Amino acid sequence: MKKGLIISKEYYPMSNGSITCLENIINKLKDNYEITVVGYNLAGEFLDYEKKNGIEIYRIYSKYDLPVTKRNRFLEKRAQNQELWGKITKLPYIPFYFNAMKKGLIYPIAWSRNALEYIEKLIVPSKFDFILAIGGPFENVRTGVQLSEKYDIPLYIIEFDLFAYNPTHNLLNIEAVKQNLEEELTWYKQANHIFVTKEMYKTVLNSELNKYKEKITAINMPNLVPLISKANNRDEEGYVDILYAGMFYEDIRNPSTMLKIFSKVFQTNSKIRLHILGIGCENITFKYQKEWPNNIFLYGKQTKDKVNELIKKSNFLLNLSNAIATQAPSKIVEYISTCKPIINFYSIDKDLCVDILKNYSLSISLDQRQGQEELSLTLLEFIRENEGKTNNIDEITYMYSEYTPQYVANKIIDVLEG
Repeated sequence: MKKGLIISKEYYPMSNGSITCLENIINKLKDNYEITVVGYNLAGEFLDYEKKNGIEIYRIYSKYDLPVTKRNRFLEKRAQNQELWGKITKLPYIPFYFNAMKKGLIYPIAWSRNALEYIEKLIVPSKFDFILAIGGPFENVRTGVQLSEKYDIPLYIIEFDLFAYNPTHNLLNIEAVKQNLEEELTWYKQANHIFVTKEMYKTVLNSELNKYKEKITAINMPNLVPLISKANNRDEEGYVDILYAGMFYEDIRNPSTMLKIFSKVFQTNSKIRLHILGIGCENITFKYQKEWPNNIFLYGKQTKDKVNELIKKSNFLLNLSNAIATQAPSKIVEYISTCKPIINFYSIDKDLCVDILKNYSLSISLDQRQGQEELSLTLLEFIRENEGKTNNIDEITYMYSEYTPQYVANKIIDVLEG
């Protein structure tokens, strides 16, 4: 059986969209290959080595990662703590940031600088038949390229986020974007094959990356894994719980308008509660949580197990679409796999999540550009009409079969064996 080395700085039990997609793929690839994953260890919080579901997992830890870990933990706590948020916004942290960056202590420099050396101490790279690197965070790909070049191992890349044309990266200046593109082009040249999402494939074809189109395959987000098929009614105190799981971004996923609409919902029905899992835009989320302390609850970033636990307890699931037409939150497919009612807020004409949800009967997509009073009433009506309902998982799996891990894994296996 062939041996595959997976490079992913973040992996279980950590939680984000790219990790979930990767885990789902690996859990199918393991039936055809011996899989080893190399990630990193958050200040010794996880095991340095474990075998889970037949997959070997090695986790690297370095003293260089400690400042990064502390920073990430601080950000996660800040997302839950209004008092802590107030303190950090008053600190002169910019000089500290540049000093730490110069010393190589700021993510992603710490991992990129040391990963190759640590991997060579942990395993024997030459024994692997292929390397699969996940794009996001992108230092995974840098490390995969180094290993591929040094040991002449075929390299495959999955980019759930493009590097140069990533919307969050494009806040950088033009020169920085140009440098990112030059680096990404070297990855595409080195790789035997690259997998990108169908939405990003359109961007690739209209960019300089198009020169490598013969080695690029479009895939869907492989997140259709049934989480629960049981309807949830109100709890014993009569509350309806709505869950948002994901990041907020000032420019492409800003929660301000959505929370204004929910404020009107709370005014009408105080038994509706909103639970927010994730970080970002704390200046906005804290403002509304302070105004509605009995209706808005902030959890910060949580492990995958905790996220799934809260998803199972929720009555409705909430999505905030990106304000761009090249990238959809992968969480939307996970939501679909629960068969629960889904509320989607969007703000552009060609919203990808509206398109994904068009065949999902228990969903509503609300255009944030419309009147907030009208939207709050529409949302209340949707909650009232769909509380306790679920879709049929067999019908959902049939309709969204291209989003199942097995379907996506088969496309990757076809390339690996080609």
